[in-house]
Amino acid sequence: MLFTHNCVTTSICWISRATLATGTYAAIHQMMDPSSPNLFNYSVGVPWNETLYPLLKKNGYYTGLVGKWHAPQSEEEMKMAFDYERLYYGVHWEERNGKPRHVTDLNNEDALDFLQNRPKDQNFMLTLAFFATHAVDYVYPPYQPQNSSMEWYADDEITRPVTATEDHWKRLPSFFTEENEARKRCMNRFENATSFQRHVKDLYRLATEVDVVVGIVLAELEKQNVLDKTLVMFTTDNGNLHGEHGMAEKWYPWEESIRVPLVIQDPRMPETNQGKRNSDFSLSVDLAPTILSAANIPVPSFMQGRDIS
Repeated sequence: MLFTHNCVTTSICWISRATLATGTYAAIHQMMDPSSPNLFNYSVGVPWNETLYPLLKKNGYYTGLVGKWHAPQSEEEMKMAFDYERLYYGVHWEERNGKPRHVTDLNNEDALDFLQNRPKDQNFMLTLAFFATHAVDYVYPPYQPQNSSMEWYADDEITRPVTATEDHWKRLPSFFTEENEARKRCMNRFENATSFQRHVKDLYRLATEVDVVVGIVLAELEKQNVLDKTLVMFTTDNGNLHGEHGMAEKWYPWEESIRVPLVIQDPRMPETNQGKRNSDFSLSVDLAPTILSAANIPVPSFMQGRDIS
């Protein structure tokens, strides 16, 4: 089922990821900075041992995290949450075993390692967190797909968003100046037709590479004969501006920033609902309660979302 009106509560990656993990709004989990210890700070109102990942592990799930975490990595709290960790983000290319590797390729390798070597007598929960399609901040080019993907979209003309105009930028309040970070990133990536086509095509290539890996992971689940017993969710931590309103990136509560994909594949779903679109309003804060409910684990009272099933 594709949820067409799914939104994040806050369009900032580390805040949004904390919401996904805790089922609470930022006002409760207080993760306002990626280096903040508040995610593990019991005094701010979120007992970490009662959040999504520790609860799953405590209830017999073999848990894994691959890719982007963007929060502190306290050994004790991470061990409480995950049996398997492979963490990386911030760049599209990094070295592994002496060779440059694309992080989406690493996502693929590590996800398969988790699935193929997991204990077969346990339920499992894998969070596969892609860094793509995030830009590499303050680096040119900002979007760096794999070399094998560069032919994709080469002959296509990508339509510029209707709100990506100077007029839309000038309509904004006076405190939006040329020094605004979102404006500067826009002018660095999408300031003219040539740069827009180049960078958006690279971004599309990154997105398609993610699609390829998702397909490989689903194929692995099918190969292991567990796809028809596995709940799969595809979502993200924030939307993105690609020149809309004369800006780039996220941060603001425009629809382009807060409205994000949500696809749920649940083998228990009635056949009449499969393959359908659902226009009900849903939020990132709902996903932790939904996952816990699917696992028959009581949802803690401090969680502010709802089970959308």
